[in-house]
Amino acid sequence: GIDQMKKIEAPFILKDIHKSILQLAIYTVDLKGDISLNTNDPMKSLTAASSLQTVAEKSVALQNEFLQILNNYGIDFVNFP
Repeated sequence: GIDQMKKIEAPFILKDIHKSILQLAIYTVDLKGDISLNTNDPMKSLTAASSLQTVAEKSVALQNEFLQILNNYGIDFVNFP
């Protein structure tokens, strides 16, 4: 999926957000082995929860940035096929 995302041609006005989304996707994939709940190691579980919270916060921030760009161009609806 990451390789396919790298090949997507994004409009110039969306190039920065596309790059940020790609970086977040790579960061999220890299977390794969680190995300686990472990009652024997509460610090590892806390770190995992913190990482997931970071992903969620960045996702919301990128969504808001994307919506603002759409708003600036008067786009109310995007139909993704």
